[in-house]
Amino acid sequence: MSGSYVRGSDVSHATFEPSLTHEGNSTEGNRSRFSLYLGLELLFAFGVAVSGLGRPSLWLDEAYSVDFTSGSWSDLFGVIAEREAMHGFYYVLLKGWSSVAGTSEIAVRLPSVVFFLAAVGAIAILGRLLFSDRVGLIAGVLLTVNPFLLVFAREARSYAMVTALVTIATVAFVHLVLSDRPDRPDLAVLLAYTIVGTFAVYTHAWAIFVLVVHAGTLFLVDDFRRMARWFVGSWAIMAALAAPLLYFLVFVSTDQVTWIPAVGPTAFVHHFKRHTGGWILMVVFLALIAIAFSRYAFGDRKDMSRWRIAMVAAWVVVPPVLTFLVSLAVPLFLSRYLIVALPGLVLLASVGVDALKPVWLGIGAIAVVVSLSMVKNAEAYTSSIEDWRGAVSFIMGESVSDDLIVFYSPDVSVPYRYYERRTAGGEVPAILIYDTSVLGDSDATATALVDMVETAGDRRVWVVLSHDLGGRGPTIEENLASFRPVVMRREFEGSIRVVLLETP
Repeated sequence: MSGSYVRGSDVSHATFEPSLTHEGNSTEGNRSRFSLYLGLELLFAFGVAVSGLGRPSLWLDEAYSVDFTSGSWSDLFGVIAEREAMHGFYYVLLKGWSSVAGTSEIAVRLPSVVFFLAAVGAIAILGRLLFSDRVGLIAGVLLTVNPFLLVFAREARSYAMVTALVTIATVAFVHLVLSDRPDRPDLAVLLAYTIVGTFAVYTHAWAIFVLVVHAGTLFLVDDFRRMARWFVGSWAIMAALAAPLLYFLVFVSTDQVTWIPAVGPTAFVHHFKRHTGGWILMVVFLALIAIAFSRYAFGDRKDMSRWRIAMVAAWVVVPPVLTFLVSLAVPLFLSRYLIVALPGLVLLASVGVDALKPVWLGIGAIAVVVSLSMVKNAEAYTSSIEDWRGAVSFIMGESVSDDLIVFYSPDVSVPYRYYERRTAGGEVPAILIYDTSVLGDSDATATALVDMVETAGDRRVWVVLSHDLGGRGPTIEENLASFRPVVMRREFEGSIRVVLLETP
């Protein structure tokens, strides 16, 4: 079959040398060593993820996660149905967890830590299935220190969860494809693949692109017909179960993505820069990927070596390419949405590391990636995306109960309310005035804020500005100062500006 890759009952990991030993991966000793090393990696990953987990303030999106899941179950399902179906399964899980563990910063972020560990373990197992023990363990290390994933491993958002689920689904897919009996697959694994794939899509819709990669690369296998009917059945079930979500995304929630900027000619470059952690790391990763291709692109068709590398490469390339094409009509190109492709990128680089000879070159490459990544990761431990904790603490320390606090949008008050409940020890400003001005309409926001300040009478007014307001934040502040004297102001991380206007 032209353009396809021949399977064979003699598929062996020993072909992909070097592994941990020269005896292949099938021995009990090798499995035990692999499990031991993976256990140590997971301990390292746990330490990396939980260190200072509660130090950064919740930012706006995290505060949304807590707010959505703090009410009743009926309220949550209403929010999911109306506007948040893309992250629906994550919110259901967070609701169940927070009802037991509470809603502290650490508590709401712990599920992401767990899924981060699951992603690290799954990528190591996947690397072992596709290539060798050593490739799997290298992939586990590189994913652990990846700056892009580590941010989401420490956030109350769905991205660590979807990363874990698409990787686990790919483990099941590869296990089934490489089975010695493709015409009689392990039904338990097939069922797990169907369930995990469906959950992945309901955790974040971009998981669909990974399933597309599975479907496309399956048909590159020479005897795909022997297993296609089983996979087609699985995908049909997933499609039926995911149909309500797809309907919602296409016909109901179109206004939920209007804030995403139009895609530009440098989209791919900036995407890979973010996924790798910076310009230098991107160059290192590209070099390692080139080495990986040079090693396996001309591999033996008997052992499917080219299929293995092609499947992983498609995992890296297909999601951003499809998203880019869709974004030409409706902008949807965001690196965090494309986190579903990150495990493939790490796995390709790991193959390149393993191909370096002599061995000290590979060790050096790992040291370079880990060192540069951890320097980048230091930011996650020492700073907040948005310091709402600091802003609210400042307001609570300087305000009196008769003060008025003004926000330009109800949504922006969500993180304020979270920290007000946790910070306030006595009387707090009780009146909040909201306006429905959209975030991007800075002129309407400025007019609305001035109108609200004028209605405050003889009370002091706190004005909270954030998210840059199209670069008009300072100008809006000047307009407000023309009506009342500014007696206090403070800026916090994340472009949060707190201004106190005195009585007239």
